[in-house]
Amino acid sequence: MAVATGSISRNYKLKAGHHSEIFDLFKNRAICGDDPRLKGCGKPRPDIFLLAAELLERKVGEGDLSSLHAEGAEGKALIEERSRGLVLEDSINGLEAGQRAGMKTIWVPDERIRALAPGKTFGADCVLESLEQFRPEEWGLPPYDS
Repeated sequence: MAVATGSISRNYKLKAGHHSEIFDLFKNRAICGDDPRLKGCGKPRPDIFLLAAELLERKVGEGDLSSLHAEGAEGKALIEERSRGLVLEDSINGLEAGQRAGMKTIWVPDERIRALAPGKTFGADCVLESLEQFRPEEWGLPPYDS
């Protein structure tokens, strides 16, 4: 797992510092919006999620899913690898970035955003009211420890 946040590093460290028991688990697998490897390409571009996948040693290629050529074996392999990714997002731009990366998306919107667009899913594969509703086994992941 990796963290891919649009927050700048300083803000991420402030937020994550209050939950070090969780965020320390990610070590060097956290990408922030000001990471120079993104070259200023923030969400809704897919770059942040593709970089996170690369940190997990996944071969996902570069650019939007629509730019990959599905006819060739290499393009098919990249598309397949990307489809194994799972993005949990709270923002509409992040949701779009995950979709453009070709990954499955779970939208966990802030209640204020949800109130502005009740009933809209913005193409998410799943919408949750809270991360507490997330069931990893429904996405091919191991279940939480009992």
